[in-house]
Amino acid sequence: MPWTRGATVKDHDDRNACQVILQALNAMKYSIHSLMSDSEMSKVHETSLAILEDTGMQIDHAQARSLLHDAGAKTDKGDTIVKFPAEMVEASIEKIPKTICLAGRDSENDLSLNCESPFVVRCATGLTAVLDHQTGAYRKATMNDQKDYAILADALNNVSMAGPLTVQDTLGKTADLHAT
Repeated sequence: MPWTRGATVKDHDDRNACQVILQALNAMKYSIHSLMSDSEMSKVHETSLAILEDTGMQIDHAQARSLLHDAGAKTDKGDTIVKFPAEMVEASIEKIPKTICLAGRDSENDLSLNCESPFVVRCATGLTAVLDHQTGAYRKATMNDQKDYAILADALNNVSMAGPLTVQDTLGKTADLHAT
């Protein structure tokens, strides 16, 4: 019996339900190329360059503006807007390492990210609500949701790293401790 919206865990053998979900999620192929064509990606890039060069960004930190100015960005004294010439942005992009390593506590848990292997990043920090698969309603995230999320993420072959939920059933002062 497939996992369907509105179905509850009680309607399924827990192990079977999890296997159905895992099979479906592991079958997904994530690639930016499946979302946009090369010409669309090029248009987004060119538009981004134009915005950075013509409109710029508001940078409130004076020392940061000074450093950006020294690196080639356009600044006006007394103004917080910084404009980035396309050449500066392109040169900066070329300096980005092609591979980075997110080191685990043990080297067997290192995660190498590179331009040749597509990867999906989903930052969940700040995620305070979940869609309850049993009721279909949005509700506050709980410690139990965090546990279930960690188990699911660990079991998915195409997920190497998952950001935490920000659970809402703990004391405010310690909520961030439970998000790790």
